[in-house]
Amino acid sequence: MIDQDLKLHTRLTNISISNGLIWNKNYTKFYFIDSATFNIDEYDYQEKKGIISNKRVVINIRDAGFQGIADGLNIDENDNLWIALFGGHHVIQVNPKTGYIMKKIKMPATYITSVLWGGPNYDVLFVLSSRFHLNETQLIAEPTAGCVFTITNLGVKGRPSNQAIIQTS
Repeated sequence: MIDQDLKLHTRLTNISISNGLIWNKNYTKFYFIDSATFNIDEYDYQEKKGIISNKRVVINIRDAGFQGIADGLNIDENDNLWIALFGGHHVIQVNPKTGYIMKKIKMPATYITSVLWGGPNYDVLFVLSSRFHLNETQLIAEPTAGCVFTITNLGVKGRPSNQAIIQTS
């Protein structure tokens, strides 16, 4: 963590592939993906001190029956998680309180990298993909790999991204 004075504080160690991170709307929960573990973890979060504690696994992608790894992460207005599955063809919506998979959306690309909310009302889910690992045969089968997809009519909205205030002297 980097605080407003630009001081670095270590909050997690032994991380392999640090990917998605997001907070709930009350900033009392912090969600984090270390892709190599296949887990989406939840921590209690103390906003004023920037401290996380009480790690709990929300969902393990492999245990839930999905291929690939958890990559990018976002959250909707109801504090449900939206997770991109790199190598898994899907975006999933998960209730972090129960680990229940509320939606699974199969994408026309294998490598889904991230998700973010946009549009004037934050009701469009933008889904990013990659074509980096695909061979020529796969590229023919997945001509839209590497594109940004939009998903509408999900019945839920996202929230604006967090902003950081960094002051330098």
